[in-house]
Parts: sequence; structure tokens; C-alpha cells
Amino acid sequence: MVYLVGSALEDTRRIATTLGIAQAVQVPLHLFPSKGPMCIISSNGIYHGDSLTVSENLRKVSIPVDVKIIFDRHADFNKPNFSLSGIEHFASHAFEVYAQNFLERLYVLGIEPGYQERQIMNCLHDLRIASSLPHTKLFYSCDITSARSVEGKRIHVSVDIDVIKRLTCINPGFGGESGPSLEELSNEIATISKENTLVAIDLVGFLPRSRDLSCDSDAEGLLVYKTIVQAAGFLK
Repeated sequence: MVYLVGSALEDTRRIATTLGIAQAVQVPLHLFPSKGPMCIISSNGIYHGDSLTVSENLRKVSIPVDVKIIFDRHADFNKPNFSLSGIEHFASHAFEVYAQNFLERLYVLGIEPGYQERQIMNCLHDLRIASSLPHTKLFYSCDITSARSVEGKRIHVSVDIDVIKRLTCINPGFGGESGPSLEELSNEIATISKENTLVAIDLVGFLPRSRDLSCDSDAEGLLVYKTIVQAAGFLK
């Protein structure tokens, strides 16, 4: 089932209609289904905090996840981000809720070149969460193919589309010249979805700029969302 969430219900409905989704619902956290798989698409456009909402929901309804795979240009370890449940540290909270379920592995892939290991580890230490993850192995890399060794697991995939190079449909200043193409990212998602059980996927990053979604950047954003959702097996 595909759900669209966000603070702007009108934008949500327009995106859903254009993507060919029959019904657009602004879904509060407590109304997410207890049985998957689910695809959550954000119409907020900017913040990756909605992944927190998905994480919390999966935990609350006791849906087990073995591995979480995040595709994001920015690791978001030390920045407060908007989520449906308020201002939170996206990555740290994702760690915490999954640590309670003994997540085996967490991947953060597509990180912008130059993001150093020391920076990441300092952020983890500053947020005082490293000690809460005795069973979880953390992997981070610029290479989006780094999770190919994951097979036969229950996975949650989280995508900030600013990981894709040279996009115009995202918030200005968030993109870059490095990173995978849409085809490369969607192929990777299709591969890991085929080799594992996809419990949930969430997407964020498309920032609509025209009311009727007709400008070039909006057309690009819709294509990106549709391609990724199709790669995950939710749309034909």
C-alpha cells in the first residue's frame, strides 16, 4: 500500500493523482497499518524526519526489521529535522527506536564525498547514542551499492532524493554534482528489494514549485518519486 503524508493535504492529493494513486490520505501516525509492506511518500518536500515516523510506527505495531538502509547525501546525524511528530534528531532517533528491536545493521549510503569518519563518530558521541547500540553495526559510504551483501533480511529503505546528482526538484542548496543517477539508485533499490523482504520504504525531498505540478522541476520530482516507488514494487 502506498501512503502519502505531509502537512499540505492539497499538495498530497495532487502528487497522488499524478502518480496514479487512487486515493491520497493524510495519515496520522496512529493510523498507519499494522501489516505491511508500506510505502510512505512525503509531500513536505524538505526534511528527512518523516523516516522517524515510519520507524516509530513499525516499532509500535511490533513489525520486526533486521536492516535499515538510508540513501542520503547528508548523514543528518547532528541536525534537528522536522518530522510528523515534531522536531527531532532524525538519525539519532532512528538509531534509538531500532536499537530496541535489535537492528542488525544500519546503512547510510550516498553520503557526499568529504564527509569524514571523525565527523560522523563525533556526532554519535555527542548525541550519546553509540553505547545504546551494542547489537547494531553501522555502515556508511559514498557508494550506494554497499548494501548488496544484505540478503534474506527484513529491510526498511529510507530515501532522501537529494542523494541523486544534479536534481532541480529539491530544496536549493541541498543537491550536488556527485552521487548516483536516478537509474542507478532505482536499480539498486530494485536489487535489494528483490533479495530481501521489504517491510517499508519512505521517500522525501521533492519540493513542488507550481500549483498544477506542471513546471519542469515538478515533472522531474514526480518522475523521481514514481521511478523509485516502481523499483520497490509498489506501482506498475
